[in-house]
Amino acid sequence: MDERGPWRLPALRAWLARLVDTGPSDELGAAAAGLPTAASRAAARVALDLAAAGWSIGQSEGGPPTLQRPEGRGGATEDAHRRAELARARRAQLAEPATRAFVERMERSQLFGGDLRSVFDLMRDGAALERQLAATGADPGALLQVVRPCVEVVHPGARCAHTGLLLSDVWRYFRHGWATPYRSSPGRGLAVLIRDAAAPFAPVMGIGLLASAPAQLRARDRWIGWEPADVLTECRSAPTGERAAWLCAALREELSEVYLQDLLEDGIIAPTDLVAPTSAALRSLRAEALAAAAAHRRYGGGATEHGRGAQEPVDWERQARTPLYRAKRAALLAALLGAQRAVAGLDPSPAGLGAFAATADGARAITALARRAKARRLGACIAELAVCGAVAPYRALLGGKLIAALMAGAEVRAAWERRYGEADAQVASPMAGRPVQRGGTLGLIGTTSLYGPGAQYNRAEAPQHPCDGGPPHLARYRRIGATRGYGTSHLSPATREALAQLVAEARGGARPTSRMGEGVSPRLRVAREGLELLGLDADALLQHGAGRAIYVVELGAAARPWLRGEAEDPLLYAAPEAGARGRAATEATARYWLERWVAPRLGRPELRDELARHSHARPSRHGARVVLPEDEP
Repeated sequence: MDERGPWRLPALRAWLARLVDTGPSDELGAAAAGLPTAASRAAARVALDLAAAGWSIGQSEGGPPTLQRPEGRGGATEDAHRRAELARARRAQLAEPATRAFVERMERSQLFGGDLRSVFDLMRDGAALERQLAATGADPGALLQVVRPCVEVVHPGARCAHTGLLLSDVWRYFRHGWATPYRSSPGRGLAVLIRDAAAPFAPVMGIGLLASAPAQLRARDRWIGWEPADVLTECRSAPTGERAAWLCAALREELSEVYLQDLLEDGIIAPTDLVAPTSAALRSLRAEALAAAAAHRRYGGGATEHGRGAQEPVDWERQARTPLYRAKRAALLAALLGAQRAVAGLDPSPAGLGAFAATADGARAITALARRAKARRLGACIAELAVCGAVAPYRALLGGKLIAALMAGAEVRAAWERRYGEADAQVASPMAGRPVQRGGTLGLIGTTSLYGPGAQYNRAEAPQHPCDGGPPHLARYRRIGATRGYGTSHLSPATREALAQLVAEARGGARPTSRMGEGVSPRLRVAREGLELLGLDADALLQHGAGRAIYVVELGAAARPWLRGEAEDPLLYAAPEAGARGRAATEATARYWLERWVAPRLGRPELRDELARHSHARPSRHGARVVLPEDEP
């Protein structure tokens, strides 16, 4: 494909002329699907999405269209535009036959325990709740008899004790009520239902999901102290002997976790290169990394065993020898051996570190090890609060703040540790060719708002209750910055699929995958590669400008030094707890929420009206119900 690519095709140029004249429409979307090549279909879909997002589209002479970003859009206008984009994507997903059939099945009554039950039994009647709250008063202890939150972790195959429904299906049903389309993602994940034990059938108050933290989040990384440029600046401006010792120890640790056998067998490096690396060895490793990466893109790298059950051990050495991990290991080893060459001359004193950081080789070594220090802690010690919120009628009681607090609480963190504390690291293990555990202790939980400032997390607090009976610590969600507004949220699912087909065609038929270890954000990688194949400026087009606020909650007094590798213990404010002590911590958090947020709102007419409208009367208009597109008012 030349630099102008599909834009030279007459069919696409005629289609583009229609878009310039009339603007986006369903008719043009249908016409885009009928274009003759994968490249022209992807090009048309991209142009259609950009036009719908407010970009000015023009037609150049024989080349790509002229594209101009919308000016002056920001704040509330940008939020409204993002809401509209997400609403379109969500409606499209709910209109899919499989999704519609799932929603209808969950709402259909089925026999369980001698009675007919459905997901409607897991929605609390708001009118009854309003009457109970009005009769109770504002005492938190009395309110706990009306609303008593409890944590239920979604385990594979587990069923609801009250309805017989799979907990994973219950979670998914309420997730479809969110403003964003539902999708799964690779990596770690812990889905949680927050239920109300004070009401019949323990109705669902809200849902949460802890997931693997995003690899690239500049504001978070700078706040923690992970940004390589900042580490280098610190080594130059305030060098210490401890930092010099850390560099040497980190290098030894990283080298010990790289599988070498096949690289030695195939003569890519010699044993002596591990002691005294040569420039030829580094060149050989870099060339091998490129060759193995090309083989992985061409052939897919063979089957992966990631995600298998804990009772079935994975052959990590076999995984290490796949083209994907051979490429990653060769590239990493080249960087580490290059750092070893430089560190060999390091004087481990403050003055020595300062002088070392001022050299080009020293700067490269420090930044490489800073990146590895982040990678070592990121997957195991930070979780992303990927889903968090209340469902009706609890939204009216600011239930989202309760869900946020409980997702950082003792029971959820204990469940995370049980699931991942002894699990093999899904990237480090194939890199090492043997099982590697990183542990399951969390020092930090982060999240991003869906739109703009993220009101749900403003002043949200997660009380941490020490098991020794000490005073609770209020771990607050703190806003530390915002995302750059970069990604694929302005591209429709149809456009992302068209780009994926284009990339697959360019790779000889191998479709891009979401396999663990292939890199961050598979959707972003595919979109970038597809846009570049179309001859477009991927960086410019993926800069959608809809920045989101970034929040974090620290779980220990030394969380940040621990994440940087400078402390051996995060000094957790309160230990993760299961059983009776975990439930006691949950109740204390619920009591705090009732006192802080619910009691002051009782008696407000608007609250009474909001609660009362979520009724069990049929036909159901309960706010927790998933409304399919054909049923929308």
